[in-house]
Amino acid sequence: MIREFGEWLWSRTNKHHRPFQPDTVSSYTETARVLDRWMTQQGIDCDFTACDTALLNRFFADYITTHGQGGTNTRQRNLRHLFTWLEDAYGHRHPYTESLHRHSPVQPRAHSL
Repeated sequence: MIREFGEWLWSRTNKHHRPFQPDTVSSYTETARVLDRWMTQQGIDCDFTACDTALLNRFFADYITTHGQGGTNTRQRNLRHLFTWLEDAYGHRHPYTESLHRHSPVQPRAHSL
């Protein structure tokens, strides 16, 4: 499934209407592998179509404890493409709903003079 996702990415363009760079495709597919490994460790013996919002919230909660907020935000952004593909290719309901806990990057406090 991850190989098929990678092939789909190669056929797509980014927001600037240019093909994805090899490093971008690699990063997106690696994030799918991270989710797959976590699902295996959790005993979830299904493919990515088993992922709903609650499952992703569990994944990101576990991930943030070992990788911090910035890394979690990156994984969260990268996985959005996986679920967009699943929605297009397999009709899987996109789990990025209002109930998904967003792990935004930390905003630095403004320094006053």
